[in-house]
Amino acid sequence: MIVLMVENMPASVKGEITRWLQEIRPGVFLGNLSSRVREKLWDRICQNCRGGTAMIIWSSNNEQGFLVDFWGITARFVTEWEGLQLFTKHPKP
Repeated sequence: MIVLMVENMPASVKGEITRWLQEIRPGVFLGNLSSRVREKLWDRICQNCRGGTAMIIWSSNNEQGFLVDFWGITARFVTEWEGLQLFTKHPKP
């Protein structure tokens, strides 16, 4: 299972994502891909984001059952703590 969230992405990138995943809300995509297709799609998103942001969450065989990756400047980031991935919010300046 994959959840992909994008913000400020060009329409062409969102169109390419919809070839593989279902858009369940604006900018939120859901689907089930092989790891190879997921990695290729993520590479394409990162190469063509042009100032946008993206976050991908996918099923994994670990304690939490998922892994997370980000691209761009987001309000949140992942902190690794004793093998767990925890979401942390950037402090306000």
